Amino acid sequence: MMFYPGMVDTVKDALYVSRVALVNSSNIPFSSDVVARTKSTKRRLASTVALDLSEMSNGILTAWSTAQAVVSVSGFDISIVETHKIVDFINSKQTPGCECWAETSDRLRDFHSPFISGWIFCAYAEIGIPVPEGALNTLLSEQQEAGWWSTFPVNRDRQYASTYTTAWALLGLLRQKQKGYINIEKRAAVEKALTRGAHWLLSVRDHARWKSYPYSVSKESESISGLVLHVINQLLGEDAKQFNVEWLEKLPGRVILAGEAEDFYIEIPTPAGMAFDHWEQLKMPGLTVATVDAYSSGNVFQRAKALRWLENILDDESVSSSDARKEWWRAEVLYSLNYAIKQ
Repeated sequence: MMFYPGMVDTVKDALYVSRVALVNSSNIPFSSDVVARTKSTKRRLASTVALDLSEMSNGILTAWSTAQAVVSVSGFDISIVETHKIVDFINSKQTPGCECWAETSDRLRDFHSPFISGWIFCAYAEIGIPVPEGALNTLLSEQQEAGWWSTFPVNRDRQYASTYTTAWALLGLLRQKQKGYINIEKRAAVEKALTRGAHWLLSVRDHARWKSYPYSVSKESESISGLVLHVINQLLGEDAKQFNVEWLEKLPGRVILAGEAEDFYIEIPTPAGMAFDHWEQLKMPGLTVATVDAYSSGNVFQRAKALRWLENILDDESVSSSDARKEWWRAEVLYSLNYAIKQ
């Protein structure tokens, strides 16, 4: 039999269609080989991240990277580190003068970042602890009327509205709410914050894609788009279907390596001087969790495309070697693997 260009891919696509057609649309039919290799990578990464947590005092981890590690090992045994030590360490890194956190604990209050609070709120929810009321009040007070948060909240100019910061602030509040840790006096305020934040994120989208700073940056971000869609799914549930279908229609046409990152730099004026948001965002974790979320909303052909894309990502060598990278890097990759296999 003679094979023509594109015929092999057509046959592969047909096989993927048959695989997804045979199972409930809410289940992702990963192959047994992909599941086995992904679980092996997960176990190795979890051990490495747990070791990072056991060595918090070595000066490498910050409050932010500690929270990332805790969130990433969700579902694994982290008894290697006692919960109270994690909490004591994170609380010891608060920025002077407020119940909030900066990238490093020696930064002034003007330079703290609400997205770090979001990560910490999620971490505390994972280990079964409500956040301090002061930290909750600070995060709520920093949301702008339109629903967004800024990376450095002292500046209320909307050109500094950050989708990344808003997404993580919302996810942190949501996780605390889901665990029942919001006291009755604050429940209405948290509900209002979640509603306003979701509406703002939807108001600045282009189909199912987002920019890091919608009012001052022209280029869309793959990594942040994945994160935001993930948060939208957590907030809206079945009502996110439209955005999920749009996401599946625009999946990247290639494998995204675990080491691929986006860089962005912006100066934000504060009363204490210029603050610099210079972030490095990994593409693979956000794209993976968003595609897992979106999967069940697609038709059989869209699900087949998503399955093929996910398996190619999960089975790539760059994922299996992620434990050799930075501590926050491997934590974020582990989070995405954990989330994918749970489905």
